[in-house]
Order: sequence, then structure tokens, then C-alpha cells
Amino acid sequence: MKIFRKFLLLFFLLLLGPISLILLHYGQNFFEPQNLVFHIEGFGNRTNYRDLGKSLNECQGLVEYNEGVLGRAKRQFSGMPCSLVGSPDMIVSLNHRIGSKKAYYCRNLPLDLKVGKHFNQHKTLHDLEFLATWKNDAVMAEEACRSIAAIIEGVNKSNHVLFHCDAGRDRTGAVAALLGGLVLEETAERAKVVEALDCDYQKSQNLTSSYKPRIRNFLKEVYKENASIKTFLEAYCPTIASSDIQQFRRIFAKRD
Repeated sequence: MKIFRKFLLLFFLLLLGPISLILLHYGQNFFEPQNLVFHIEGFGNRTNYRDLGKSLNECQGLVEYNEGVLGRAKRQFSGMPCSLVGSPDMIVSLNHRIGSKKAYYCRNLPLDLKVGKHFNQHKTLHDLEFLATWKNDAVMAEEACRSIAAIIEGVNKSNHVLFHCDAGRDRTGAVAALLGGLVLEETAERAKVVEALDCDYQKSQNLTSSYKPRIRNFLKEVYKENASIKTFLEAYCPTIASSDIQQFRRIFAKRD
């Protein structure tokens, strides 16, 4: 009889792990708002997360950026502990699809959720890593600028901001390049700026040969038509005040 009881106990313990995951996945709406996206595959490196400041410092072998200011990821972090993606104070989702109610989030405690905000109201963001998108689609550029403005505002309010898209690669990569470039171009020549920002992009997961040159080419086109990334943003995102950009630079930059 004792052996049978031990067998039953072991059987239930073995079931407990899978059952807990299933309940967490399918039963989350009993204690969380609806439409939150839970990714059970979000553990470990599959989040494509990195601290942008730390990554760019490593790319240069110099400490130019403060860490713990900006993070980048893909959507697989959603539903996982916030510690996996740098414990952000604010999340900006670049992958919101018009007409969808899905929201991406991380959790500090079971009921302490950090839910991603989105700022594109009229178009689903795409192809931000191509200058032609910014030049030929004014609505898309305006939508992208809202997200960039929100990130800058969040940083200026002393928030640690995480931004993400689906893969954490191209939309995220373009925004990371623009924000990272704002700081680096104050102290480095263009070639060094492009090299460092491209280095960060090359760390992204799922980079096939057709994707690898995208951010490098985007930055070269930006510099070909603009004196700086700052003037690019001033041209395409006129609602972002120069004073806000300068404050963002001071916060993100590591200065002795």
C-alpha cells in the first residue's frame, strides 16, 4: 500500500510541471487582462534581447553609452519575467497591427505586468530600415515618429525603455540605429558610427544574407541625404523637439 501511495505521489509530481504551464498559458485570462500574448518559447536567448548601450559599447571597445537605458527584443519575451529583458519600466511595441487587440508584456510578479504601448494609429509599421519608406510614405514616417518620440520621452523621464517588434531585427534595428546614432555621431565620424550600429544589428537572430546589409545601407542613405541622424529626425519627425533630443543624448551618453 505504501509503495502504491509513493507511486501516486510521484505520478502527480511529474504531471505538476506540464499542467502548471498549460494552466498558465490557457488560464491566464482568469487573472490578467484579455488579449495579452503569452509565448511559452520565450525563455533564454530566444527573446533576442540585448541592452543597446552595452551592445554598442562592446562593438566599439569603448564606453560611450550608459547601460540600463534602452533594451531591444523580439516578441518572444511576452509573458516571461521582466528580468529576462532588463526589467524595463516601459515597453514600446513596434509590431502592433492595425485592427488587432494583441498586447505584449512581461511580468515582475504574477499580477505586476508591464504591458507594451503602441503609437501607430493608422498603419502597421514595416520596412523602416529602408529610406524609401520614410521618403515615400508620409503616414508611415509619422507613425514611426510617434514610437520614437515615446521612447525618447520615456528615457527623458528616467525610464528604462524596452522596444521590440516581431523578430527584434529590422523595425527594432532601424529604431536602435537612429537612437544609438544620435549619441555616437557627436564624437565619432560617420564611418565609425555606421560600423558600430551595424555591429549591433549583426547580433540579431535569423540574419540571412539578404538581411545582413540592411541597417548599414539604411544609415549610408540617411547620411547621404542628411548632415546627421539628428537632422534626419528633425526632417521626418518635426514633432520631436530638439531640446528633447539633446536631453536624450545627455542621458544615454556616457560622459566623464
